[in-house]
Amino acid sequence: YLAAGIVSPRQCVAALQQRLGYRPQSKAQPGFVWLNELVWREFYRHLLVLIPTLSMNLPFKPETAALPWSWDPDAFAAWCEGRTGYPIVDAAMRCLNTTGWMHNRLRMIVASFLTKDLHIHWRLGEDYFMSRLIDGDLAANNGGWQWAAGTGADAAPYFRVFNPTTQGQRFDPQGEFIRTWVTELADIPAAYVHQPHDWLRL
Repeated sequence: YLAAGIVSPRQCVAALQQRLGYRPQSKAQPGFVWLNELVWREFYRHLLVLIPTLSMNLPFKPETAALPWSWDPDAFAAWCEGRTGYPIVDAAMRCLNTTGWMHNRLRMIVASFLTKDLHIHWRLGEDYFMSRLIDGDLAANNGGWQWAAGTGADAAPYFRVFNPTTQGQRFDPQGEFIRTWVTELADIPAAYVHQPHDWLRL
């Protein structure tokens, strides 16, 4: 609704405050994480206005334009289609391809995987997301991808890497989401759903 302009961020904040009776001020308070996501969205929109080159496939940090990205069309296709062999990554991408939507945590996981594990340029992931997302938003999408790649407005550039296995274990401990989208793993025991290759060795 935000991406389509049906509701505004001000309406969202007002609704949150009305529901809770207060505006969250700390992580410990209900609603803070949701409010924080709204703030990030607005931050990226302000950056896009302030720095128009962000809409021209250029990084926020000019020096990162010289980063040596790899190009492996087969690896990129496997990422796009959810065939990487990493259950949470594959489930997330299949969900995106089928529904046009992906949870924010999954967006971070798959973006980190593409840029930090496969070393494929963030612009390719950014373009792919915009071609699939029903809530695609230029500013938020660009900001999120550059955040993941370490080229954006963030204090943790190259050393933030999301481990897809531990992320899956933490956010989908029983593998319910994975089994929904990666049907090949539907019958695998929960103890092995995040590392199915270990189950194959039994």
